[in-house]
Amino acid sequence: MDPTIVFWLYIAAFLFGVVLFIAWVVLPFAIIGTKPLLRELIRETQRTNALLEAALPASAREVMHDKRLPNEPRYPPTDTAAGRAPGRFSGSPDLPPT
Repeated sequence: MDPTIVFWLYIAAFLFGVVLFIAWVVLPFAIIGTKPLLRELIRETQRTNALLEAALPASAREVMHDKRLPNEPRYPPTDTAAGRAPGRFSGSPDLPPT
């Protein structure tokens, strides 16, 4: 291998090591410095959510706190003849309840 290529590879590796060392020393302090900012952002988000919830009418709050999937029915369907959910406690849904 050509000695000049080896020399420049060593220089590049040394410079990469210097950059890596500086990042190794500086980044932990940068991360530690962001924790108070993140806590402040969380507090502000909670405050904004509380203000928005207080501004909503009661019906909108009920919908907002509803944890069902969007197309899930509010109440389970009932079998009008038997007065219970279809297929439950009646064996097969194809058979009439006994």
